[in-house]
Amino acid sequence: MDSCLHQSSAEKDWLPSSNGLLGKHPFCQNCGVVKVVSSDRGKDVGYFINSLSELRKFLERKGYKISKAQIRLIIKEFEEGDLNDTYSTPFSQQKEVFIDLVKRYINVSRDLVRSFV
Repeated sequence: MDSCLHQSSAEKDWLPSSNGLLGKHPFCQNCGVVKVVSSDRGKDVGYFINSLSELRKFLERKGYKISKAQIRLIIKEFEEGDLNDTYSTPFSQQKEVFIDLVKRYINVSRDLVRSFV
C-alpha cells in the first residue's frame, strides 16, 4: 500500500461497528480507507519499539540475550507492513502481528510477549 496522508472526508459511510451495529464512519478522501473510530485505535511504531525494549531488558535480567539484529529485523518487518497506518489499523490487529513477529525471531512464549505490549 502506498503511503497516504489521510484526510477524513466531510461525508461518512454507514458501516457495521465492532459491536455489529451500523454507524457512520469517516473515510480518507484520498485513498478511501475507513478510519478506526473505536477505542481500539492503532499505535505508532514507537509504542512497539518501547515494548520490545522492555522485553529485551526483562529477558537480559533472566540471562537471555537478544541481539540488535533480531530487534532490527522485528522492527523492519513491522514497519514494512501496513501496520504503521494508525488511521485504519486497529491496535488489536497490530498487537497480534507484533507478537507473531517477535515469536519468529525470539524463542519466547506468546503470553510473555503479550504482557509487554
